[in-house]
Amino acid sequence: MRLHGLSELARWDMERWLKIEGIGYAKATALVTSFELGRRRMFEQPENKIKINCSPGCVQLRKHPYLYDEPVEHFYILLLDRNHQVLKIHKISSGGTNATLADPKLIFKKALDHLASGIILVHNHPSGNLKPSEQDRTLTRGLAEAGKYLEVSVLDHVIFANVGYFSFADEGLL
Repeated sequence: MRLHGLSELARWDMERWLKIEGIGYAKATALVTSFELGRRRMFEQPENKIKINCSPGCVQLRKHPYLYDEPVEHFYILLLDRNHQVLKIHKISSGGTNATLADPKLIFKKALDHLASGIILVHNHPSGNLKPSEQDRTLTRGLAEAGKYLEVSVLDHVIFANVGYFSFADEGLL
């Protein structure tokens, strides 16, 4: 059997693949499709990632439907690379009208799964009260401390309400 390089195999059509013993129509289709996807991937432009350097950048997210005018509390994390570009926005929990659970294990699992260098904690207060609760403060301190050991910096914790926002970083609480 003659060995072929990937460049040569990429030029093969269905007919050529079907001549190889053990390759049927389904496998030949998968191979031709795989090489075509590889070709297209080479010409794809990298996506423009959102970059967040401060709380006003995070505030733009408030306009998204998953945070705006919600009747119950939701807790999200923004996973950031080392250039502060958003890798992913992940919902941690939804709760009631005055609380939701934010499990530190789930937060850091998601951050580590995506190899995030930093995270921004985000949740809403449907009541409109921007003042962080004692639970908000305790959670933020605990996550910031744990993040140091995991090399995942907690860059901010932003609380949204329809009347504005509160940033732990802006207020010197991080």
